[in-house]
Formats: sequence, C-alpha cells, structure tokens
Amino acid sequence: MKRDNLPYDRLLAQERLIVAVTEALWEELERAGVRRADLADRLGVSKAYVTQALNGGQNLTLRTLADFAWALDAVVRVQLYPHALNESGYLLSESTARVRPERQYQLTEFEPPAPVESRAVRATYAA
Repeated sequence: MKRDNLPYDRLLAQERLIVAVTEALWEELERAGVRRADLADRLGVSKAYVTQALNGGQNLTLRTLADFAWALDAVVRVQLYPHALNESGYLLSESTARVRPERQYQLTEFEPPAPVESRAVRATYAA
C-alpha cells in the first residue's frame, strides 16, 4: 500500500483502530468473566448498545471507551508512533517498522496525591 493513497490509508487506519479497540474490550470481558448483560447494567445502557459497540457498529468515543474500561475495572493505555516507509514509499507493517523510542507517546496511569473515587491519567512523553 502506497502512502499516496490517502483516502484509503485513512479509512484503513480507522478500521484498524476500531478492530484493535473492540478486540481489546472483548478480551477484557472474557478475562474478567463479565457478560455483555452485566456490562450493560454497570453502564446503565441496553445490552443491544453494548453488543453494537463491541461489534464495531457504534462509533466509540474516547469517553465511551473510558466508560467501558471503568465498568470493567480496567485501564486504557494508548501508544502513538509514526508510520515507517520503505525506500519505495510503501508502508511497512507494524511488525517490521522500527519505532524510535524517542517518538513514542503514552497515556499512563498515575496516583494522585490524595485518594479519589475516579482514576486519573496523564499523557507522558517517553524519552
């Protein structure tokens, strides 16, 4: 796939992220032993909504993803890194792309100074 096919690349990037997020949510549901109906109850939404979201039918916002993670007592971690291109201008796969650590951004959990009911996160630059 060439980088000059921007509409296709953009759509592909969106679909990859949707798949990655929904797979991660399914894995966490299974790991935690939580049924979709239980998750819906925790979130105060319908089971149908949860099913649509987990199947990629709903456009998950970051707030919705945070809600799902909260209901599963989980933490979301995000990592961004630049695409790597070969000499011909083709994208390298994630497994073959060498990522420079100085260009990685991570969203990590931190402990606030006083106990609070909600979790807090902050973006940090990994050097």
